[in-house]
Amino acid sequence: MMWTPSGSEEEEAKKRRSEEEEAKKRRSEEATHSLSARCVALAARSRSPISRVLKDGLGRLGRLTVATKFGESFDADLKRFRFASSFIYAAALLIENLTPYVPQYFLPMAAVANVGKSMGLTTYISTQPAFYKSFAKAENIADISAKSQAQQMAIDTLGLALAVSLNLAVKRNASLSRMLPLIMFPILVPGDLFSIYHELRSVHLRTLNVERAELLAAAYVAAGDDGQRCRNGGRIGRIGRRKASGCRHAAAASQPHQTEAVLTPEVVSKMERFVLPSVARSGACPLEIRGLDGRALTEADVARFRVTRGARYLLTRSVDGGSGSGVKDTYTATFRADCKSKDILQVILAMAYLRQGHVDDLGEAERRAARRVPGFIRGLEARGWQCDPFTLAKAERMFYYT
Repeated sequence: MMWTPSGSEEEEAKKRRSEEEEAKKRRSEEATHSLSARCVALAARSRSPISRVLKDGLGRLGRLTVATKFGESFDADLKRFRFASSFIYAAALLIENLTPYVPQYFLPMAAVANVGKSMGLTTYISTQPAFYKSFAKAENIADISAKSQAQQMAIDTLGLALAVSLNLAVKRNASLSRMLPLIMFPILVPGDLFSIYHELRSVHLRTLNVERAELLAAAYVAAGDDGQRCRNGGRIGRIGRRKASGCRHAAAASQPHQTEAVLTPEVVSKMERFVLPSVARSGACPLEIRGLDGRALTEADVARFRVTRGARYLLTRSVDGGSGSGVKDTYTATFRADCKSKDILQVILAMAYLRQGHVDDLGEAERRAARRVPGFIRGLEARGWQCDPFTLAKAERMFYYT
């Protein structure tokens, strides 16, 4: 007799088959989801190196651009470049802190932030040795650099401890913890910029650039003409020797005045600007030093510039129509390839005579500056200024040849 399953057994068999089919379906779906997850992870891993390469590559490109384009001008305006790099670095940090709040723009924002940080860091690293040199009393720049690194490490450690303490204090408040960087940023960054500003004010650079030389020349000319060549000079006759002796005594007496008329590096550090444009350049009779792209002097240049016999420079005056008070005199100077610091100081001294109204004619200003520049240089050296070499920016060193 053949066995036939009962109704309950058939139902159980169908139930088992349906459970097995559902299990197979679940396993298939899990395998599909696993494969999809692996594909997504693989795609993310493939995009991540590209993002890092783009972000880091743009940062390196910014660093290279700063080093090649502005490197030759750093020495001519150390404080201005250093302070400008602090603003750029602060702006880059702000962009970097905002990236978590707009993840869809992560790559462009991170790339811009990396470029800004690289530019600021390159400028800081490039200008720092020159500041160390101003502190050096002997050949101990490495010792000064080591002490500076120790100070920075101590401040970084204190900052890290403060950050950890603040994070621990707000860890139970998720929203406050998330907003903490944005809350602290407007407090810490102005304090950092304020400290850097006064740090740069306390550094007394002894090298001469255009701005410092203009401040020194303005003070020297304003002090009076006591250091001019003695006007008793003339032919040495029967009373000529007495007159010549009077000139020597006057010159000797004028040397203390020449020194006193020159400002010290400490005073100039308080006067020079590294945020706003220079007073001498933005005021009356601004002077622009630019080159002729290293080419030979042509007849057109001779016709354009005032050529002083025996001088290693060219100086011209032009009149620009201003929008406010009418006309404005501007002066352009360019220097010969074999020029000395004396020639640059002579031009700046002549401009000081023009600005202060001592003379109205450019030729007379140049002649007076030529008489006064030796005493001016002696006074600078007596005050501890380093007259040679005179630091010029890259565009100002485009000398001409004859």
